[in-house]
Amino acid sequence: MIFFGAITHGGILELDHPELYSDLLKGGLANCRVQLEIDRKKTPRSQQQNAYLWAAVYPVIAEHTGNSIPEIHEVCKQMFLPLAKCRSATGW
Repeated sequence: MIFFGAITHGGILELDHPELYSDLLKGGLANCRVQLEIDRKKTPRSQQQNAYLWAAVYPVIAEHTGNSIPEIHEVCKQMFLPLAKCRSATGW
């Protein structure tokens, strides 16, 4: 489960919905080892950025390499996305 929040200047974690976090800890995760990962929240690519990628960037690469645009997209995903987010049309 993913929770969002902020770290204050004093280094204190303030969750957006602390009651949900508390309920989870008291419920299904009580007496279990857990893994906690903290990272900066990333802003997803805008529709304008995505449109530019597909209309201006991928076609140039595809023309140069002889690959299709979907093939270029798959290669770029494998090169630039973390493994956990890199899924092709086959699901792997």
